[in-house]
Amino acid sequence: GIESRVEADLSMLADLAALAERHVDDLKPYHPVAVVGQFTKMMRAELDFLRELRNIQQFRQNFAADDTVHFPVPYPELCSRRVLTMERLEGVLVSQIKILPGPNPEMDEFARRGANMYLEMIFRDGFYHADPHPGNLMLLPDGVVGVLDCGMVQRLDDDLREAIEDLLLAAVHRDPQTVTEAVWDLCTTPPTTERQRLQSDITELVTEYAAESIGSVNVSALVNSLTAVIYENRLFLPPGVMLLLRMLG
Repeated sequence: GIESRVEADLSMLADLAALAERHVDDLKPYHPVAVVGQFTKMMRAELDFLRELRNIQQFRQNFAADDTVHFPVPYPELCSRRVLTMERLEGVLVSQIKILPGPNPEMDEFARRGANMYLEMIFRDGFYHADPHPGNLMLLPDGVVGVLDCGMVQRLDDDLREAIEDLLLAAVHRDPQTVTEAVWDLCTTPPTTERQRLQSDITELVTEYAAESIGSVNVSALVNSLTAVIYENRLFLPPGVMLLLRMLG
């Protein structure tokens, strides 16, 4: 009965979003109808296990040559829209790992492998796992990164991928003008938005990281701070870009 419950919730969300976009001035710049539309598309996709099967097969093909990453082996002959049958992974979920005080070389390497995996998904393949919470990642023997729940995925076209790359590189290299240009190009910009104010806010943000070496920049904090500046300037990030920045963080 989950599908009918989800559809009922999505219908209510769509009605509320339409109401907000028509009558709540503070919410109009964020295009709630478009956001709910993106969310609806993703939720419906997650309910179709044949789609998730295809996602797993695509990820396995993309990472076939990488022995540091493992996606479960699926069994297509035992799958349907409502049933997904795949290999059982034997390991420890990231959500269950207890980090001991002091050096953790095994976990450091595991984190590095996981980060590299996501960078490959985004900047090499343009096809990424969009739900990287600790319950979906697993530490397998020999420090291999196991990935579960491939129902929520996103694809990037080349232009968007390059725009995100330019934005992140400019942010890490503390180049406020290029960051401003990248944000301006990525976002929907209402007529009331002042580009000068945006550049001033971004310059202030970038200055906060000026004393840090590139290797020590906290990218998660930087992405979150940049997102806050975007919203404070009443800019609108397309839902796909917002999801990507959240995932990167």
